[in-house]
Amino acid sequence: MKLRSLLHRRQSEKLPLLPEAELSESTDASLRAVFASREKKKTRAAEERLERLLTPTELDLVREHRL
Repeated sequence: MKLRSLLHRRQSEKLPLLPEAELSESTDASLRAVFASREKKKTRAAEERLERLLTPTELDLVREHRL
């Protein structure tokens, strides 16, 4: 027997609505900064991984072709 069948479902009309989030410019800028720092971390991690796996000449080739 499924336990979900015992749960009472609420009608969507009866549920309270969530308030709309108003993003100010400062909040928007801080969110962009967070996402940018995450991207930088990912880029640094990928670069470090390449440095560990490749020989110096192979690493130079990869860096040359990325530009």
